[in-house]
Amino acid sequence: MKRVFIKKPFLVVILFVLPLLALFSEPKETKKPRELTLSPGASVSGVINLDPEAPWYKTYRIEVPADAFGIRLSLTDSPADLDLFIKYGQDIVSYDDVSAYSVQDDHNEVLFFSRLHDPPLQTGLYYLDVAYQLSTLPRVRGRLQPEIPYTLTYETVVAEPAGELLPDSRISSTLQPSEGMVKLFTLQVPPGTDAFRVDLFDTSGDLDLLVRRGEPAFNPREADLAGEWVMSRESVIWRNYPEEPLEPGIYYITVVDQISNDAVEEFSIIASLSEEPSEDLKALPFLSIPEDMLERALLSTLEIISEGGTGSACLVSGKGLVLTNYHVVKGFSGGPSDLIYGAVSLDHSTPPVELFRMEVLRYDKEKDLALLRISSGFYGQPLPFGYRFPYYELGDAGRLVMGQPLTIIGYPGIGGTGSRSSISLTKGIVSGFQRTPFGTIIKTDAEINSGNSGGAAINAYYELVGLPTMVVNEDAGQMGFIHPVNLLPRDWIDLIERD
Repeated sequence: MKRVFIKKPFLVVILFVLPLLALFSEPKETKKPRELTLSPGASVSGVINLDPEAPWYKTYRIEVPADAFGIRLSLTDSPADLDLFIKYGQDIVSYDDVSAYSVQDDHNEVLFFSRLHDPPLQTGLYYLDVAYQLSTLPRVRGRLQPEIPYTLTYETVVAEPAGELLPDSRISSTLQPSEGMVKLFTLQVPPGTDAFRVDLFDTSGDLDLLVRRGEPAFNPREADLAGEWVMSRESVIWRNYPEEPLEPGIYYITVVDQISNDAVEEFSIIASLSEEPSEDLKALPFLSIPEDMLERALLSTLEIISEGGTGSACLVSGKGLVLTNYHVVKGFSGGPSDLIYGAVSLDHSTPPVELFRMEVLRYDKEKDLALLRISSGFYGQPLPFGYRFPYYELGDAGRLVMGQPLTIIGYPGIGGTGSRSSISLTKGIVSGFQRTPFGTIIKTDAEINSGNSGGAAINAYYELVGLPTMVVNEDAGQMGFIHPVNLLPRDWIDLIERD
């Protein structure tokens, strides 16, 4: 006998909006049990009766207070696989029309739902179902169970200001999973202030900044200003414009991880009552040029962050010329992005550190190539006099033959379990070649994924022979394609050799 719907066995993520369930859901049983009320901070014991004539779920009413950033519903002490569904404002009729759910394969569930989710948590009444969705009775130690006991706990997560940001005074803190990966600060802006800025740094996660005057913003839609680049450093600047004056008063600064919610993230934050960043933030570490060729290759491979997302790139001169794919630096207007940042792997076990800004010097859309120059530090500060970069020597891709080894270095999106990735290296061979209208490209069986684009494909002598550009997948197999450095126009090579 089918009950409600059969759960998809691979659904292990806790929280999503529910259009995905439309294909699997049926209306709930029409014989409704009595609704129960669950208050914040309370734990209750319950039992689901698996009588064939009874509905295999129990419904609760919960009130979300106005000061709650998130709610956590914990299901424990269950000997069988129960699931959680909640809906705002009205009883649940079908599980394809709910606000959030948790349908892990574990017997016990935790559903965390916050004002960051889509749809966001709202203040007011929610209906909660604890449901057994399988079509057969569960067994415990081989015996069929006619009922399923459980304990249900309802907690609210309140984001109180963790402190006041004093001008030019750094605060170090953490985002905690138990607190919903959010931290709130206040900033007092005095009358006559022409501008203020807030900088987030010293973190390995993709954290974001939300700023709002007078009250907190817990999602980007509520924020007056937001810093949401896909990187670990964020800056927001609020300027005093005649048409939009900078009003004095209290401003709320929210630090949040919108991607990962299961690991502690450290960070530092600093505010200043001007447009200029703190002098401490402008300091640039000098990059070593190691004797070890692999270490030099790792330091010569950058992560690129532009308005279109992230990718990889290769330093090809000591003065900061950089090669990458054009699609890595392409902006939403169709031309190159105005803001392009470069990050360096200073510690290969952690994500790279954003240190530089770049500008596009040349690009070729058909060949999907771009030549950039590092123009300044991350905050726009000039590079120190005599600053030098480790870099790749260009190899001759025309001498490659099938079967020769290749090494791929870059920043694939699958290269980390958190919100950002550390540098990754994979190996393969030259699997073949393909002639295209713009030249011959290289095939490889080396692992290449999204984010590797523009990174390094190097030969046995650690020379750069090409840029991983795309992957073709079919069933369980894939083939990577590399645009060789031999496709570079002659004037690009002249510029690299002179630099």
